[in-house]
Amino acid sequence: MINKDGMKVTDNPKEVREELLRGTGAVMADGVAMYMENSNVRDKQIVVARSPEGDTPLTKKHYDPAVFDQAWLQFKEWKRG
Repeated sequence: MINKDGMKVTDNPKEVREELLRGTGAVMADGVAMYMENSNVRDKQIVVARSPEGDTPLTKKHYDPAVFDQAWLQFKEWKRG
């Protein structure tokens, strides 16, 4: 897994959460990405996006940062390999 700057990110929820909230704001793995996005002027949300593959279109799910665990589980489920 890598961050937005191409630096390696350890595959564990604590490191990924830290990268999202205090680092570059994005983590990418094979077939999936997780990043922070402004939902309005004050609030942010975590977006988990799965790359299109075969008949499966680009898929995105949005989560409040308070429920990072749900976003992490979705990221792990969609991650290839």
